[in-house]
Amino acid sequence: VVTIATEENLPPVADAGGAYVVSVGEKVSFDGSFSGDLDGEIVSYQWHVEEGMMLQGEYVEYQYNKPGIYQARLTIMDDVGAESTDYAVITVNAAPIANVYPLKRVEPGQTVSFDGTSSKDPDGQIQDAWWNFGDDTPVREGLSAQHSFTIPGRYAVTLTVRDDSEASNNMD
Repeated sequence: VVTIATEENLPPVADAGGAYVVSVGEKVSFDGSFSGDLDGEIVSYQWHVEEGMMLQGEYVEYQYNKPGIYQARLTIMDDVGAESTDYAVITVNAAPIANVYPLKRVEPGQTVSFDGTSSKDPDGQIQDAWWNFGDDTPVREGLSAQHSFTIPGRYAVTLTVRDDSEASNNMD
């Protein structure tokens, strides 16, 4: 009588990490380190991050160049050849667009109204706005502001807007 002992291989468990939110052009740092294998070791991490793009490794980076919602697939393999797959959702946020109506020349001491209400966010909402008047006065909050310049000169006025995903952009 021959007795053969067999061990059942438990499959690994892939974990592609949580949801990722980045701005256009910002790299996503994918992390597969929470994946595991109870009865062996993981020998392969393969990330399918976009159509036709595969990356290898427990930690990889990838840059999406267009706003949108993407899905990345992590497939891991253990030392016996068993595989597991998990998915991560990546939201690539478009930066808000700061827009300022042009101004004509003003006299020193004249109060000027600055209007940034035509600023917008293509995939969300503008949450905050700041005006820097370029004359060492305190920054003012809001899409509209009034200001007077006391000293004659040229000033670079900057409106910075931030959206509900913490992305920001400015216009001089």
